[in-house]
Amino acid sequence: MNNLTSLIEEMKELDSEITALEDTKKPLQKRYDELRLELIPSAMAEDDITSLTGTFGRCTLTSDLYVSAPDKAALHAWLNESGNGDLIQPTVNSQTLKAFCKEQLKNDFDFPDGLLKLTPFSRAVIYTK
Repeated sequence: MNNLTSLIEEMKELDSEITALEDTKKPLQKRYDELRLELIPSAMAEDDITSLTGTFGRCTLTSDLYVSAPDKAALHAWLNESGNGDLIQPTVNSQTLKAFCKEQLKNDFDFPDGLLKLTPFSRAVIYTK
């Protein structure tokens, strides 16, 4: 039992360390994104530079694009009408599927053979006081 207590305490300590690392990472990631998305592209554009080589290696500007579709139904219709319907891929959210499967297993539902790979497992969870 003492060994089990030690394992649980180690797990809790590691969780605290992981959380601290995540808290440390957030401002670093914010600054990194500021440099790569704003400051460096602006400075390079200001100096009319698209590539720079130095002791750091080579830094270049690369075009990129943020894309979102507020109206997925309209997007699907347009893609189909424009002959690009093959871009449409039906998907199922993995967390939703997992929750559905867990619920079905509680109700002793038998899934069709070979349809899904279900691997039940147990994991330890620590609830703090």
